[in-house]
Amino acid sequence: MVLLVVRHAGVGVHLAACHLTGTDYTHTASGLRLVFATLHAHGVISRNPAGHLRVGTTSRTVPLPADLAPIRQALTSLDPARAAVTALLAFHALRAYDAASL
Repeated sequence: MVLLVVRHAGVGVHLAACHLTGTDYTHTASGLRLVFATLHAHGVISRNPAGHLRVGTTSRTVPLPADLAPIRQALTSLDPARAAVTALLAFHALRAYDAASL
């Protein structure tokens, strides 16, 4: 199967028609570039129409301040398992699914 009618302008027009903004636009444009790059690498298309597509950057969010009292209380808990799991979560960035298996 060969795609013959996909052009750079067509990709941009269809992407603009989605009316995406911010992170949604960035992820969609990145996905399109990846799909067309893979098709080009496998010889399905002769030229990557999304090669010059501007992807942009994801919007950064400012983390909200957290209430540290429960974390301090858990770290100084008399239950050593609770204190250990809290330390792993707080200081070593243990993921929730990893903590669930402990």
